[in-house]
Amino acid sequence: MNNSLPWVEKYRPVHLSDVDGNEHIKRSLNNYGGIPSTPHLLFYGPPGTGKTSTILAIARENYGSNLKSMVLELNASDHRDIETVRGIIDTFCNNSSLSLFNCHQDVKLVILDEADAMTIDAQSALRRIIEKSTKNVRFCICCNYINKILPALRSRCTKFKFKPLDNNSLQITAKRIIENESIQINQDGIDAILNLSNGDARKVINILQSISLASRNKITSESIYQCVGIPTPEEIKHILNLLVNYEFKIAFSKLSVIIHEKGYSLADIVKYTTDIIMQDTSIFTEDRLGIILDEFSNVEYNLSVGGCEKLQLGLLVGSFHINY
Repeated sequence: MNNSLPWVEKYRPVHLSDVDGNEHIKRSLNNYGGIPSTPHLLFYGPPGTGKTSTILAIARENYGSNLKSMVLELNASDHRDIETVRGIIDTFCNNSSLSLFNCHQDVKLVILDEADAMTIDAQSALRRIIEKSTKNVRFCICCNYINKILPALRSRCTKFKFKPLDNNSLQITAKRIIENESIQINQDGIDAILNLSNGDARKVINILQSISLASRNKITSESIYQCVGIPTPEEIKHILNLLVNYEFKIAFSKLSVIIHEKGYSLADIVKYTTDIIMQDTSIFTEDRLGIILDEFSNVEYNLSVGGCEKLQLGLLVGSFHINY
């Protein structure tokens, strides 16, 4: 393996059997028996669930050393306009390969990653190219949000929904990397990584690489939260206690100090405080819970569009003191 590569590429699965999680999808794809007998594919689901890794593994198994000449891989968030579809994709589909392949390799493959970023015009043009090129090209469209793909394009593909990976699958991935890289980490540390990942294998790998560089001692859950800059569950409970039981001025002042000294993001505090609240909704009456969650959503939206963090902190604290 190339040690200079980022770990997400270094440990990208080579074969379909190496992909962790979503076993039912792997079985279905295996049953097709190769690219020529595979229909056009639409993979959708959250980031880090194995969409791109799955189709690249299938491509490696089918094409071997001819991968580069038989596969066109584009990130549609960079190549998103109609000119890309009419130029790069259409040219690739119409050109015959100069190499002499056996019959099962005559069918080429186009992989469009993050296709939900493509413009409507580009998707419309792609629909026609898919129809014209079915004899010699298969398409795999990968996206996070299927509702952003045109219905006419969706209907031309067999759809597979990739779900967030369960902790067992993520733990297999994590322990394989931990063993290969000789990382000293306890089980609490692994559990913390799985908790932070939210079913995203890419996030697990990135956290492992970051923490392996940041700490030379045995890695614990506390060092992981500190490395990624996210409050620990105990700190989130303390923050919630401040919000619920202290007056506005005191809660605002204490939270400002915590955010400044620890360098926490207010967006992360909103996210993980919401998780704690939803685990035990009996803390509040239904009306109070509705008010708080509504204000939390406003804070999260305002932060996402560049709102002042200090003002949004005031809105967050104030949501626990509103009386309608």
